[in-house]
Amino acid sequence: MASLLFRWAIALAMLPYGVQKLFHPENAANFPKVLFFSPKVGYYSAAVIETFVPLFLMAGFLTRLAVIPAIVSFTIATKVTIGKDLTSPALPYLFGLIAIFIVGSGLYSVDYWLLYILAGH
Repeated sequence: MASLLFRWAIALAMLPYGVQKLFHPENAANFPKVLFFSPKVGYYSAAVIETFVPLFLMAGFLTRLAVIPAIVSFTIATKVTIGKDLTSPALPYLFGLIAIFIVGSGLYSVDYWLLYILAGH
């Protein structure tokens, strides 16, 4: 039950940021340029990741696979937004996503039931 609550907590905290990015594309111009990606590509990548990864987390579907792009995205966000006192608003999300990757989706998830069915039970 704890993994379900933790997945939902992270997902519900992330989802509004992704939806906001999807519905306000005019903010793409203010997005920082990261590596060799244009601000627009980075913005839309973050929007898709922050919208669809939470949906996968809430269902517990392909959980470990789904958090990989989010971990990469939040690692970049942490690097870009880290302050002089080594704080970043993206850091709690990053740690939460890493914890979900380690723990997995748990008993109350689509992943669990798919494995249960595939195992022939």
